[in-house]
Amino acid sequence: MTRGCRPLGGHVAFFGAVVVVLSLAHTANAYFERMMISARSTAMGGAFVSVADDATSVMLNPAGLAGVNRYGFYSTYHKPYGLAELDDGFVAGAWRTPRLSVGLGLYHRALLDVYSETLVSLSIARDVVRTAEDASLSVGMNLDAATVSETGSFDISERAFMVGAGVSVRPFATVGLAYAVRNIGQADLGRVAGGVGALRRTHVMGVSYRWDDGVLLSLERRVTAGKWENAGGLELEMGNNLTVRAGVHGRYAAGGFGVRVGGATVDIGAVSHDVLGASYVVSVAFSPRRPDPLSAGGGQ
Repeated sequence: MTRGCRPLGGHVAFFGAVVVVLSLAHTANAYFERMMISARSTAMGGAFVSVADDATSVMLNPAGLAGVNRYGFYSTYHKPYGLAELDDGFVAGAWRTPRLSVGLGLYHRALLDVYSETLVSLSIARDVVRTAEDASLSVGMNLDAATVSETGSFDISERAFMVGAGVSVRPFATVGLAYAVRNIGQADLGRVAGGVGALRRTHVMGVSYRWDDGVLLSLERRVTAGKWENAGGLELEMGNNLTVRAGVHGRYAAGGFGVRVGGATVDIGAVSHDVLGASYVVSVAFSPRRPDPLSAGGGQ
């Protein structure tokens, strides 16, 4: 074998990675779609806009940052469908002050020596109302800086800035209602790697309900460019340290679990694909434990 040549298996894996990244980014004719921000949201079918209250809110619903308990850190690693050439990752931090919550997140997807997408999001949120029983009305907004690059034969890079907003309503500690919109201005990123340049505006609406025995049900509906998608997720706490999850997004099934020790949590999620099989997501998070309003009778 000539020095520097890929083995046949390497060519096959590389070709598969190209197919996947083009499917993720461009079959839907837009960049930054189908991002798997966290293993928890992935395992719940992506139905998370009304649940988000940690550092992942930076990308999922900025209003959820108002629910962060003092501070939080979240990191996610995803190797789509086990392909060696393709990597997907997210990291974020969030801080809550008496008047304002702030979060900063970075998402990156890369196909080795071919293509990459990078999204940096700065989000702020505040409570308009929050009661001692943890009923609340929160609002938030985000500023995104997006970069899409093509390498190899062509070195092309396009950048754009977008804004988004969100609102989260909890009329009771057990009920969550939320709405978020991203890419309000539908900024243009050109046609790097054959993608359609405009970042499409996405509207997401969700509702969730938590029973006092540790069961959480979440439903979500989103629309992008006139196309509606439905998702649903279920989370069950098995004691103080183990949580199991299941969900569905359109025709795809998902599931996973999380283990919490002190302030640290490790989550694992998986989602099916009818052609490529299962894809696994691993997340590590840290945040102080919050009091449970259902048992403690108080807010954060």
